[in-house]
Amino acid sequence: MNSKLVGLMMAFFIGQIISYIVELNTLGSYQLTTFYQLMHPQIASTTTTAGIVVGFLNTCAVWVKALIDMLAWNYAFFQGYLIIVKYALCIPLTIGFIWAIVTLIRGGE
Repeated sequence: MNSKLVGLMMAFFIGQIISYIVELNTLGSYQLTTFYQLMHPQIASTTTTAGIVVGFLNTCAVWVKALIDMLAWNYAFFQGYLIIVKYALCIPLTIGFIWAIVTLIRGGE
């Protein structure tokens, strides 16, 4: 794979890690963060078949929403003047990351 694509992917992951840390400091509680929702989905506490199915679908919906929030850089601290950073720097990184993944899957450079 091209080194530029690797650079885009690394910049995306480093940006996500930094954003997680800043969001954690902004919110003050790790349970409110996007990353926490992604890594600790709520499991249904019921044992009935319908409850398990509903719990699974709810967990999938929360997980997909958290992934979309990460790709769209929907973090709590991107408000006010920082919204410019989001649209000028972070969204192009996401586009480059998606392009790198698609290129990787297709096997091209």
